[in-house]
Amino acid sequence: FREIWADAAEFVDARDPDAWRNVLNALTDDPIRIALLASAARDRAAGLTREAMASAYLRTYVSLAGRESLPFAA
Repeated sequence: FREIWADAAEFVDARDPDAWRNVLNALTDDPIRIALLASAARDRAAGLTREAMASAYLRTYVSLAGRESLPFAA
């Protein structure tokens, strides 16, 4: 989910146990990094609402339809 979490998470190949171990060890040794990731994740999650998702889909559909707005009130 890189497109969702971006800089709010550490990403590793799920099939690579060495990568998991390395990231988990690095995080264990870096409480400041953990706090920064946690803060970024909370901020990011706060914007992931049903309303925001519906609005983004609506903008996309309007754009794909080649319109500047919908022919009805949303």
